[in-house]
Amino acid sequence: MIIQTFQTFNEYTGGNGSLSDFFTYPASVWAGWVPLLLFALYMIVLFASYHSSKRFGEGSFAISTAVAGFVTMVASFIMLLIPNMTNVYTVVVCVVVALGGVMFLLSQKNKY
Repeated sequence: MIIQTFQTFNEYTGGNGSLSDFFTYPASVWAGWVPLLLFALYMIVLFASYHSSKRFGEGSFAISTAVAGFVTMVASFIMLLIPNMTNVYTVVVCVVVALGGVMFLLSQKNKY
């Protein structure tokens, strides 16, 4: 298998080397790039939100899960607007994860 460089990808797609071409290149080489990026964003927001709320009071993992799911869902919608960046299946999975976080939040005994 021949490895496609960014320069040949840019020539093939007719792009001008813009920022969107830079982000769609890894997605064209490996289909798991965008889900990995979204998972990393989810985990970073989850732990940052949890530790921030824990620092200033009582940390709630349920609230952090809902916030991380919402941020990841918005990021996946934005990535869907860029042509050839992600597919609808990935966005649907992000929406399900966000709804799961909200359901987890609503199922807690302490109503926030």
